[in-house]
Amino acid sequence: AGYYIAKWSKLSKKSSVTISMEVGLHNTVLAIYIATALLNNPSMALPGVVYAMFTFFTSAAFGIWKSGVKIPIKSLFTGKK
Repeated sequence: AGYYIAKWSKLSKKSSVTISMEVGLHNTVLAIYIATALLNNPSMALPGVVYAMFTFFTSAAFGIWKSGVKIPIKSLFTGKK
């Protein structure tokens, strides 16, 4: 949602991608904080922790996808271009 709100606000593509990543990362931290500090229930933080484990990978993939960077997948596994 962060990406499209930024685009609707007529921000640049670079700013829109940045905002969408930041919104996702901050929501993760916020969920963990609310569960542990405010609700004093660490088990409720588990979904936030699981989400946090995947956030960085999905954010990187989203940023690469939206930036239009072409990554030769074969070279990642073989080391050859």
